[in-house]
Amino acid sequence: MMYRSNWGTKKNQECILALDIYQSTFQKLLEQAVLPSPDSTSYTGAEWERAFDETMVYCQWDPDRSVNGNALPRAAIQIGLKGSTLRDFLDTGIGRIQDLTPQVRKWNEQRKRGAFSSRQLPAERLYPVQDRAIRKRLHMK
Repeated sequence: MMYRSNWGTKKNQECILALDIYQSTFQKLLEQAVLPSPDSTSYTGAEWERAFDETMVYCQWDPDRSVNGNALPRAAIQIGLKGSTLRDFLDTGIGRIQDLTPQVRKWNEQRKRGAFSSRQLPAERLYPVQDRAIRKRLHMK
């Protein structure tokens, strides 16, 4: 998120929050998610249109980036929510919210001076999605 928000400096993206969400909530979102373009291996055109129109959860893949903005050899998931799914997520899906804005500002200053190490960032771990149907539908390797 730091790359996409230009380290919290883009207009209307100045606040960086870390959300701890429940694993069961994330799993339910993946079960409902639909990619934003048709996929002949998962849907026919009409099936995708119906799924896309009916879903409250969208999923897309973007190139993941290093702290300096360089593309990494992996994709980052972006999940969009709407309607009752968004309301349910906000009401019951979040375990903790932490405001990282002051820390991100500090990291950005360090980064600009060449004094930043990515080891300072919160640890990231790949989330293991075991369900083969989800993996296939969302194009997970």
